[in-house]
Amino acid sequence: MNIVLSWSGTDVVTRVRAHIPSLTGGSDVYDQTVFNPSGNSATLPQWNSAASPGGAYTIMWEAENNQGCVKSWTTTLTVTASLACQISATNPNLSPTTGKPSNQYKTLTWDVQNNAGKDLTIQEIDVSWTNTVVCPTCPHKLDSIQWPTGTTVTTFSTPAATKAQAFYVFPGPLTFCAINSGSCTTGPTVNMELNFSTSVGNGITSESITVDYFFQDTSGASGKCSLTIISGP
Repeated sequence: MNIVLSWSGTDVVTRVRAHIPSLTGGSDVYDQTVFNPSGNSATLPQWNSAASPGGAYTIMWEAENNQGCVKSWTTTLTVTASLACQISATNPNLSPTTGKPSNQYKTLTWDVQNNAGKDLTIQEIDVSWTNTVVCPTCPHKLDSIQWPTGTTVTTFSTPAATKAQAFYVFPGPLTFCAINSGSCTTGPTVNMELNFSTSVGNGITSESITVDYFFQDTSGASGKCSLTIISGP
């Protein structure tokens, strides 16, 4: 979910903060700050509202100008309850299986099925993996993601740093149709692809790859699916 603040006037805003208390107490469910925004608006990092219970949340805002004056106020945001998983995965395949050993088992593909009976919007995809192989000279990272196959994303919200084990992918939002009709032609089954820099499991040992889908249906309800695609070559 996008968190954006806009303002008018001549003040030079140097800091904008938004934090959202939990409905059940404890730590905030969201707390982000942007320094020195440009123009008359500030776009803060997205809030993964699907990870929080539905209900009426209070966004607590702070804006500070270049004179050190701080203004605080609140707004209310209603979040719908999370949906059960509406997505399934089939036909996983790890390739290639031939050629130079250094090029084998680097591409993972599978089919993703929309089971909701409604069009879905994929708002975020998180990828995580476990690799028991320690190889300081061959960092194991994700180079690209394709959704559907042929639509390639190589820029991630958290860079795929050396030996990264988890990071976020924002290739969308992506419309995932219940049926192919009219202008909605992506779905209900699409092929997805991950391309790693080195062999999954180094070609010899066990490795699990998990893809988390955060989605929203046409009614505005949100949900999350966690799919473990493969364990070892």
